Amino acid sequence: MLTTDVERELLVTSLQDVLSTMMRNDIVCCDSDGEKDLVTREHITATIGFAGGWNGFVSIACSTAAARLITGLLLGTGNADIPDDEIRDAVGEVVNMVGGRFKALFSAHQDSGKEVFKMSIPSVIQGREYNVFAPANSIMTKVIVKIRDEKLSALLALSRDNES
Repeated sequence: MLTTDVERELLVTSLQDVLSTMMRNDIVCCDSDGEKDLVTREHITATIGFAGGWNGFVSIACSTAAARLITGLLLGTGNADIPDDEIRDAVGEVVNMVGGRFKALFSAHQDSGKEVFKMSIPSVIQGREYNVFAPANSIMTKVIVKIRDEKLSALLALSRDNES
């Protein structure tokens, strides 16, 4: 049975596995991401959808400064002079890896021997004054992690497809 505690544990593990491995930096879970402040500033959100026996998405949101740091760590170049398109691609790739890791962990947790869902390609939004919402019947989990001095917010929404 899926609970928010299980969902949170799988999401945190997915974030730790991907971010620690790909960026060679430890991450720390936080209580707050300063979301109200983030919405009013330029920020980036990357989302990957899930469809199949379970439907939903995982999204990652962070300030452009955090996205620049993440890109520099992924590319091993530092965070100066990175073009915006490379930053968006990097954040999209991070959500793709986190979504893939979550899918593997979630599939093992379901122990059905079947693929639990298929994943879409990542979508990336950059701007101000926008929010991401999930269907009302979704189980929602939000995790905030800190990488160096920057924060990243991950939102997971899942609902079981009753027709599968």
